[in-house]
Amino acid sequence: MMRSVAELCADLRVRWIEPRAPKRWAVASTLFLALAGSALAQPPAGYYDTADATDAASLRQTLHDIIKDHTWHPYTGTTTDTWDILNAADEDPNDSGRILDLYKNASYVKIAGGTGAYNREHSWPKSYGFPDLVDFNYPYTDCHHLFAADVTYNAERANKPFRWCDAGCTEWPTDFNDGRGGGSGVYPGNSNWTTGDFTQGTWEPWDGRKGDVARALLYMDVRYEGGFHGITGFPEPDLILTDSEALIDASNTGSNESVGYMGLLSVLLQWHQLDPPDAGERHRNDVVYGFQGNRNPFVDHPEWVRCVFEDVCTTDTTPPAAPTGLLASATNGGAELSWLVNGEPDLAGYDVYRSTTSGGPYDRVNGALVGTNAYTDSGLVNGTTYYYVVTAVDTSSNESVASSQVAVTPDGGLPDTTPPAAPTGLAATAGDGQIGLSWNANGESDLAGYDLYRATAAGGPYARVNGALIGASGYTDTGLTNGTTYYYVVTAVDTSSNESADSAVASATPAATGGVGQVLLSEVFYDPAGTDDGLEWAELFNAGSGVVDLSGYCLANGGTSWTTSLVQLAGTVAPGATFVVGGPSSTSANASPSLDQAIDFNPDFQNSGTTGDGVALFDRPCAQVSGATVPVDAVIYGPNNGSGLIDETGTANGPEVGDAPSGSSIERIDLAGSWQIQGAPTPNGSPLPPPVLNTAPVVTISSPADGATFTAGAVITFIGSASDAEDGDLSTSVVWASSLDGALGVGSSVAAALSTGTHLVTASVTDGGGLGGSDAITVVVEPVVGGGGDLILSEVFYDPAGTDDGLEWVEIYNRGTTTVDLSGYSLGAGGLDYTTTLLQLSGSLAPGATFVVGGPTSSAANHNPSLDQAADFNPDLQNSGTTGDGVALFDLPASQVTPSTVPVDAVVYGPDNGSGLIDETGFANGPEVGDAPSGSSIERTDLAGSWQIQAQPTPNTTPFGGPSQGTQVTFVSIAGEDGWVREQSETSGTGGTYDDGNTGTAGLRVGDDSKDRQYKAVLSFDTSAIPDTAVVTAVTLRLRRGTVNGTSPFSTHGTCWVDVHNDGLGGNIALTTGDFQAFATAPRSAALSEAAANGDWSEASLDAAGLAAVNKGGTTQLRVYFDLDDNDDRGVDYVGYYAADNADPANHPQLVVTYGTGAFARRAK
Repeated sequence: MMRSVAELCADLRVRWIEPRAPKRWAVASTLFLALAGSALAQPPAGYYDTADATDAASLRQTLHDIIKDHTWHPYTGTTTDTWDILNAADEDPNDSGRILDLYKNASYVKIAGGTGAYNREHSWPKSYGFPDLVDFNYPYTDCHHLFAADVTYNAERANKPFRWCDAGCTEWPTDFNDGRGGGSGVYPGNSNWTTGDFTQGTWEPWDGRKGDVARALLYMDVRYEGGFHGITGFPEPDLILTDSEALIDASNTGSNESVGYMGLLSVLLQWHQLDPPDAGERHRNDVVYGFQGNRNPFVDHPEWVRCVFEDVCTTDTTPPAAPTGLLASATNGGAELSWLVNGEPDLAGYDVYRSTTSGGPYDRVNGALVGTNAYTDSGLVNGTTYYYVVTAVDTSSNESVASSQVAVTPDGGLPDTTPPAAPTGLAATAGDGQIGLSWNANGESDLAGYDLYRATAAGGPYARVNGALIGASGYTDTGLTNGTTYYYVVTAVDTSSNESADSAVASATPAATGGVGQVLLSEVFYDPAGTDDGLEWAELFNAGSGVVDLSGYCLANGGTSWTTSLVQLAGTVAPGATFVVGGPSSTSANASPSLDQAIDFNPDFQNSGTTGDGVALFDRPCAQVSGATVPVDAVIYGPNNGSGLIDETGTANGPEVGDAPSGSSIERIDLAGSWQIQGAPTPNGSPLPPPVLNTAPVVTISSPADGATFTAGAVITFIGSASDAEDGDLSTSVVWASSLDGALGVGSSVAAALSTGTHLVTASVTDGGGLGGSDAITVVVEPVVGGGGDLILSEVFYDPAGTDDGLEWVEIYNRGTTTVDLSGYSLGAGGLDYTTTLLQLSGSLAPGATFVVGGPTSSAANHNPSLDQAADFNPDLQNSGTTGDGVALFDLPASQVTPSTVPVDAVVYGPDNGSGLIDETGFANGPEVGDAPSGSSIERTDLAGSWQIQAQPTPNTTPFGGPSQGTQVTFVSIAGEDGWVREQSETSGTGGTYDDGNTGTAGLRVGDDSKDRQYKAVLSFDTSAIPDTAVVTAVTLRLRRGTVNGTSPFSTHGTCWVDVHNDGLGGNIALTTGDFQAFATAPRSAALSEAAANGDWSEASLDAAGLAAVNKGGTTQLRVYFDLDDNDDRGVDYVGYYAADNADPANHPQLVVTYGTGAFARRAK
């Protein structure tokens, strides 16, 4: 019996529900290239050439014609029978003398028949249409639906239909064989589940074989269409899959029937999608084909299932995009994976692949497609590194290329609590606005890096300097204040985030050096009369514009090399000042210098003799000077440079001045480097010109005010100025930047729409002398209040009599319970798409009120609307013409609307929807109302979405009353599931530790700990009591503050955000480390307020995306965290809230949900 598409659809009645948790087992299928290829079974060439997938009826008929009239084999006989076929088809791939059964996944020694551990399972129970084995009963012996099955499990299954069970059902566990199976005791695990008996009973096979039984029954539905076998002439039944228990039960008559029913079809279609064919099932199809001569087409072409049973016959060969954002964290003997959700509308799920070699080959570890963006892989070997990639699969079985690879090493669950040794040898070297730090490298094998801490007072307190761990044994700390002394310690951190004790303290004082040539040699007194000892000195001159710290300089003299005598300098020298080092005594014998650094040169400065000599200045500590180091300045004196001393050019040039007589000095007379012999030395004075000083520019931000708050989508104009004493007005060169969005522009004024969050906006400029100045303010951008479900279109006047120009208008109605800021909304209209005419809305709309936008004139010609926003639609709103037209409302600013954006509400009007305009469902449905005559409008008549032509337009009024306040329900979070997750290490961005079931004042923590690791709180609410038809209009999260440790992070960490997820984060409501970074359906849906004191409530009202993410069929999970992950103070700073495990119910977290139903609920097309 052939059935029409209408009959098929009547039988279908699919009840789609959420996919079950992904199964966790390894299979042999692999990806091409990087995912090492494997040979898969293929049908013979030309086998399906006559298949016609034009529509459901054509494909059903042509497939039936291909697979009908197969070769019959006896159920039990002396020739080849079904025992022989099943022993080959269900052979254990690891032992050719055994079979793997269908339900228990047990491996049994093969038997040729009779009584044993396994028998033959009719997946389509023979009692439903063909119970009597008489003559050639083809479905009775058809091995495409016969399987080897454990005797006890087969008896328990009996003739129960296939459908979903639940945790209240009885578990029938599987054995672990061929890398999969093994019952868990937790639904669904890797077990079969059952309840009830006969037609009213339920049998849910384990995840590894759901798709196998589904495709076996789908095959039976197409193979057996009634009539007679084309070769033997024996009758065959018409077997039909259905969701009707009554039809299935009526098939169980005890006799062979012309029509038999089995099901449930809707469930089998889901199982087909969740568990696609694997190599084992394809091999089985080949084996049965070898005996019967026909194949199961839905194993070879799984995409044909949707065409035959759902009449979706478009051939899709476009694979999804590769998943992104793959993350992995280690557990004891396992790995937790998460990634970003793909956006394809035909996405079926994901495949997870694993390898023990970087780059593959990889084996798929899931059985059924993974239905969420997270997966837990178990049974791994601790200490072994595993490599993972993920692919996306669509409903046509197209598979994406692989994601990027991640690696993870299971840790055995035994935490490493031994910290590294404290680093040694910390040294600090000052520079201009910076200090260079170095230390001895640690030798631990699990060393992850170092943390550097800085203080401005001896003994602290210290704040960490670096962000990510420092990978080398050195660091340059920049942006420091010259003239301030800084104190440092360094610690070592291992891969388990254990941190060592502090190193010894090192300190330095940065000072402006101005670069090479700023500190110069200006006079040298090297040959006192009578004796050299205790009288020699050298004078330095600061030709730069800033104070110089000489702790980074070294003075040298020598005959054969500069390292003959090295003197480490100390102290500072101001711009234009001199610095005299030597002595250490000061008398008339050495011209009575005022010694800035008293030191006895040892060896003494050299008289030039016959080969010449010299003095050099190095811009580094003496410990870093070698024979090859080039000085920053040098003077060579005497008859020649016989020792080959190099000067500041790096070459051995001749002397710059002759040999000074005893009691005289050599003195620099200009900045270019000319020297002379000075008969009367002049210590502490120099003939060199003073430096030209440069001052830093001053930058001021005049608008907006510091701490100003804006709504998302608003364009903010930043105004500032900059001036410099030397360079004048620098305002046009001001550079603007945001801490969240990066560069904003250059000039005295820039305009930008910033992302949601707390921004540190900086204006900076650099003057001609290289000095910089800056100013900064904090700007807060909040999510748009309101959103989808609150605002609807209520009337459109698009065809005024006479002329459209300046008269058209659109009326919007707020059916919600809160005032809506319209700056986050826009109107669209047009013929081809809604971007033909786009208008940004402004103003606000109170509950139950209307808002009329248009005109911009109001007169009798357009029924005298009171215009809330006067605007001239350009182009004009369209008359429908022959193809229809439409108007749409978007909950986005106009700048963010594209032709593919789904509106929050829309009305399509006219004779048809020829342009394919989409409405709020995301689909191009037919028009909701006809074309209004000139002078008339189209008006919404109810909240459900009915429209009519209104001959007398009624602007500023609606035919329905104010908003329904709906029903308000307060949900309390689930005890045992609340808790906090702490970051693995400061900059890891992944969870490392979690704590649930906490009864104290900090059961939920938000902020950071003493190692600057972020705390995030996670809460679960069972919101399944909300009716499926309800429209959620308002949701408020309420948390009761228990304690604040350290500084309140509300004052240092920015905005406290709330993420909302439509289920458990990572696919599981149980708290895990992966909840820290797992994808959320509505990220940053709300900002949590700060409670004034312990015992007070913090609250957060969800935005439109958060309202849409509330799970009316199960659990809604929320994650709470601060904008900044820490404040780099190395201190504990978190706010603690009570969890649901606290003994006092008055302290438990609350989710207050307001929703409406009936006419209040949005229509569903």
